[in-house]
Amino acid sequence: MSDNNISDLIKTLSLKDTIKSDEIPDLDLYMDQVITLFENKLSHSKRNETDKLLTKTMINNYAKDKLLLPIVNKKYSRENIILLILIFNLKQSLSIADIKTILSNIGNDDINLIDFYNKYFENTNNDFDDFTNELSDVTIDNDSTEELSLLILSLINKSNMYKKLALDLLDNCITKDDTPKK
Repeated sequence: MSDNNISDLIKTLSLKDTIKSDEIPDLDLYMDQVITLFENKLSHSKRNETDKLLTKTMINNYAKDKLLLPIVNKKYSRENIILLILIFNLKQSLSIADIKTILSNIGNDDINLIDFYNKYFENTNNDFDDFTNELSDVTIDNDSTEELSLLILSLINKSNMYKKLALDLLDNCITKDDTPKK
């Protein structure tokens, strides 16, 4: 194999795949419709084809854990879909308890969840640009197991540092509140 620029690999990872707020219907959706929305918009983010992005059991557990706003007539509002998207992204790195802490602080009446999500979406795009720029000059020699292993270890190390900082901020700067959302 030949040398490859890491930027070419990044383009294949679907790192920018998400559901934009204007792609979330204004009308409430039944659970099966929510799952279909996730599958249609986020299926490229699966590591394996058989992976499930979201299941009925997951949604029911999130609702039971009060991570979602109250479900009315078995239908999920735009705000609940936004919360599900955030949970989907956060659960890759955080425990459900940590996710609950974060969501309890953004799900209160003082914060417009749709505006918050739009800011999150903008930040995500900026993060992607920063990530791409940081790695744009990195090349990998697929024939060098040592070089490839060192790159993987370096990426995991950076990921661990970011996660450790995020957890410290969560533990020391966010008010922990177990009160359910209204």
